Formats: sequence, C-alpha cells, structure tokens
Amino acid sequence: MPTSSSSPWVWRRCRRRPPRWRRPCSGSRARSSRYARRGHSATSANPRRHRSRSTARRSNGCARSGTGTTRNGSCGRTSRSADGPLPAGPVDYGRDMLLRLRSTRPEAILVEQRARAEQIVGVIVRYGVAEMSSDADGHAWLAELAGHARPDPELVALSRGERLCAAAQELGTTFIKIGQILSTRADLVGADVADALKALQADDPADPPAQIAQTVADSLGVGVDEAFSSFASFEQTPIASASIGQVCRATTTDGRVVVVKVRHTGIVDTVASDVAILQALAQIAERESARAREYGLSRIVGELVESLEQELDFHHELLNLQVISSNFAGSTQFVFPEPIPELSGDAVLTETALDGTRLSEVITDLGARRDPVIRQLTSLYFKMIFEDGLFHADPHPGNLLIMPDGRLGVLDFGKCGRIREEVREAFVDFLAAIFGDDLEEATRCMLLVAPGPRTLDTDLLVRELSVWKDSYFTSAAASGQHTDLGSAVKALLDIVDRYRLQMPSEVALMLVVVVELQGILEATGTPLQLSQLLMPYAAQLRSERLSPKRLWRSATRRAHRWEHLLDVLPDDLSRLLEASSRSELKVPLVVEGLDRPVNRLAYALVTAATIQGSSQLLARGAGPTYRATSIPGLVGTGVSAYLAVQILRSIRRAGGV
Repeated sequence: MPTSSSSPWVWRRCRRRPPRWRRPCSGSRARSSRYARRGHSATSANPRRHRSRSTARRSNGCARSGTGTTRNGSCGRTSRSADGPLPAGPVDYGRDMLLRLRSTRPEAILVEQRARAEQIVGVIVRYGVAEMSSDADGHAWLAELAGHARPDPELVALSRGERLCAAAQELGTTFIKIGQILSTRADLVGADVADALKALQADDPADPPAQIAQTVADSLGVGVDEAFSSFASFEQTPIASASIGQVCRATTTDGRVVVVKVRHTGIVDTVASDVAILQALAQIAERESARAREYGLSRIVGELVESLEQELDFHHELLNLQVISSNFAGSTQFVFPEPIPELSGDAVLTETALDGTRLSEVITDLGARRDPVIRQLTSLYFKMIFEDGLFHADPHPGNLLIMPDGRLGVLDFGKCGRIREEVREAFVDFLAAIFGDDLEEATRCMLLVAPGPRTLDTDLLVRELSVWKDSYFTSAAASGQHTDLGSAVKALLDIVDRYRLQMPSEVALMLVVVVELQGILEATGTPLQLSQLLMPYAAQLRSERLSPKRLWRSATRRAHRWEHLLDVLPDDLSRLLEASSRSELKVPLVVEGLDRPVNRLAYALVTAATIQGSSQLLARGAGPTYRATSIPGLVGTGVSAYLAVQILRSIRRAGGV
C-alpha cells in the first residue's frame, strides 16, 4: 500500500471537550478505520475533495495531514528524531479539522507552521525552559505539543541564563533578538538571567552584493540597475554585519560621507513566522496555565514583538534620530548622525558618518578628560530621560564617540525608549521619597509606575523597600562608601519580579540604561558616582515642577479633564437612570477560577454514585456472576477506583486539599 510521511501534529476528535492536541491515532484504530483499510493516502487525494462526515465519524475523527497507512495498518509516517523538522508539501487536513481550526486560531497557526512550531516546542522542552516557572499544572499542554521530546538532563543542569542563551542560539535570529530584548527586562526574567542574556550575539554573515542591491532598490522604490545611482559611490562589501542588518560605506552626490544600514534579506518573513508561533503558544499557555494568565504572558509577548518590529523597520530609527537631534539643536556638547530621508526606507537607513574615537577604545585611558566626559555623558542621558521623554537606550561604549573638538557623539538609535510625563514625575517623586525616608510615599509612587496584582500586600512591599534602602543607601552613607547604583537597581527589579508588579517596558529600559551608565563610570575609574549626579538633577526637576509656568500648565490640563467629565456626566446619568427604571440595568457577576473545582466536584459525585452502585451489585450478587461474584459489580469497582485515582491526582496538581 502507498505510504507517506506525516507530522505528529494531528487532530483527533474529543467528545464534549474543547479541541486538544493529541498524538497520532494508534495502529488498532487505524486498522478499524474503513478509510485506512482501503489504503488511501491523504497526499494523493485532491485537497478540495474531503471525506464525508459519516466517513470521518467511522474513522474516529482522525484527521491526518499527509498520512497514509503502512502494511500493518498504522498511520504512515517516516521515522525521524523527536525534535527534527517536519516534511513540507501539500496538506489535506479534512473538512472536520478545518471547521475546528476556524474557531481555534492558535492551534490553526501551529498547524500551518507545524515544522517550525515543533522545532521551537522541542527546544523549549529539551532545555527545560518551561520548568523554570513554579506552575505545577501548566506544563502538560507543552509536553503534549512536544511529542517525543523530553528534557535533557545535561541541559537542564545548566543555570537558567545558560539554558535560555543556548536555546536562543539554537533557534536562530528571532530568538536571539528576543533574548537581547529580555536582557533589558530584569523585571521579567530576574537580574541573573538578564545578565546572562547580554552575552547573546548573532553570528549572521553579510548578504551577497546582489542581495544588498536588491534590498536597496526595493526600499528606495527604484530598479536594481538604479539602486546605487543616487550615490556617488557605494561600497557593496559591508564593513560590519549584525543580526538585523549590515553596514556599508558610501558617498552621496553632494560629497557627504555616509553609512548605509541595509536589512538582511528574508529576515522579516522569518521573524513574522516565529512571532506568529510565539503568540499562539502564549495564548494556549494562558488558556491552560493559571500562572501564565496571572503574568499576562500574551501581553509580555506582545511587548517583545512590538520592540522587535520597531527594530526591523528602519523608519522608526530615522524618526528617533530626527527627534533627538532636534531636542539638542544648537548644542555645542553633543553631535548626532544626520539622517538622509530621501535615501532611506523601511529596509535602508542612510546617515552621515561621524569621525571620532570610540569610548570603548580609550575608556581606561581618558586622563584629564575623564570627569568632563562623564559629566557630559550623564547630562546627555538625564536630559533625554527626565526632560524630553525620548532616550537612546543602548549606551554601551561602542556606541559613544569622542569627537576631535571635544563633543560627545552617539550612534545606533534603533533601540530607544519613550516615557510619559506622569511616569517621569512619579519616578522623580520615588527617588525623593526614598532619600527622604518616606517609604509609604515611595511605595505609592512605585505602584503608580508598576501596578501590582489585586492580592498585593502593600505593607509587606513597604517593609521590602525599607530593607532595600537600608542595604544599598543607608549602609553606604554610614560607612562613607559610594552607593553601588547598578546593584541597587538590579535588586529593585528583583523586588518587582517577586511581587509580580507590571512594570512598563520603557521604565525597565530606563533602569537598564542607568545600570549601563553606572558600568561606564566604573570602567573609567572615576570617583564620581551616578547617584551623586542624579539626586541634584532630580531635586532640580522637582523644584521646576513648582514653578508658576508648570503649575499653570498642570492646572489647565486638569481643568480640561474636568470640563470633559462634566460635559458627558449628565447624559451618562440619564442613560443609567432610564436603564434602571426599565429594569434593564444588569451587573454581571464574574467569579474566576470556578471551572476546575466545579468539574472536579461533578467528577467526584459521579465516582461516588459509581461506588454506591457497584457496592449494591456486589452485595446482591447481580448477574452475570463468576464464582458467585457479580461481574458488573467488579467492573464498576474497577471504574470507581480509576475515577478516584484521577480525582486524587487532580487535587494534588492543584496544590492539595
């Protein structure tokens, strides 16, 4: 009989349950299927012609993608490793399966991208990534999707950060970029994991010159032959290559020396496929795991995806560069590359080249220039963060230049953060409250920035902040030592993670910038401390908030809000009273988390009834009998025992009685 390879990602009918992933049907069921006995192969059939519902029902609802039958009747598939790629080709899912997928979008995505999805889930399972959470019942769905993949003891023995780094390297560019983004989110993964993820580097080779020409032509909207006609010269051999793109040198027709950042060919399609799978997995995880729902895994994945998409679209980098340059227009201390919009697009960014010395090359040999450079650097970032609200978020020494005229240059604006004014003010108030020993006010400001769950113990958080302040600030001041602001920020992010506070990504990014700046100060060997430079700046900002101009602007803004509220309030009250008079006012009562306990209770009632009925049958010796023992009673006792074991296992997974 004909055979064909297939995937373990198959769908099987489950009565009275939501659709769930199952392994392929067993050989015995395939042998009992009329369709299997006929030896038909799904890949050889016309994809538009499906079996009837009755045929699908007779074959136990086993919808197979590209499967046939072997000589012994089992579902045909070629042997392969548990985590290897799946074969590509036309797929006939069957009418019943397509009807299910129409209402279960996450599963549909996993089926459409089954080869890559199986590889991703296999790596997650082998590295024990899911086991890093403490959710007792949240991993069953992942093991079900992983098929034969099992945790590797040698890999699981590694630290959490090492496992995530190795898994990201194995899965490729998308996950390396996500790992790099997570290295700035210690509030999500913890400080130790964030530090380990900073070592992630993509070893992506540069594109061939022909592909670079095609990308430039497509982005600028010209033909391939005209791709470089807008430049006086263009070096098609890149001077550097990273995970998202490569950098080439060129000269414009007006004689300016520029650098052209060109996105790698095909990276958008690769990232889009991986992102769709990640979002589908996050939705399934929230459906199956209480811990994932509590953390808001889909929201977190959405934030990561948004950051990744912004880095892929060079329009965002061009806009960031234009806005920050305008914020420092007329400055004699700082210089930024000048973007050239007419030679830029979504996959190409052209900007003027800066000729200076990278700070990484002279960071330990600044001499007399050390303290002035440090003050320049800190004033640059303090202004961007606390005054402008748009800041460069990648301040490692390789992106900072010391120009021959003494100005400080900044490169690479692909990663930037935006902070709203009210968040900036709350953060400044938090710093003032910490140093003013007003821990209740510090906690209030902290929760304004990063709201907590409904079950948050505020008093416990106040005590935690008190211990944090004494450990990093009070003790340092008493001993005359400098405050290690980098360690203090990492400890604060650990508190955010432990209390499950929902810190906005831009605030976490700002704190990472603070840690990076502290690291640069330590590398230069300067006696200046970031906390010494930050507190006077924060105090100045607080005093400026009390200026008549700022107070008038704040009062005007609040007055507009009250005006809008008073404008819509009468209509809203009228509609509310009318609905109440017509008895149409309904208050929905939502009690979360009752599905599982209610199902468990119903299961227990059925078990109790089965035990009672089996006991009656055994006591009366109801026939048929074997050696004076009721056979129905024995069968009922066995079923009762099985149901009782299932109930006990369910209670144990839920954390006990």
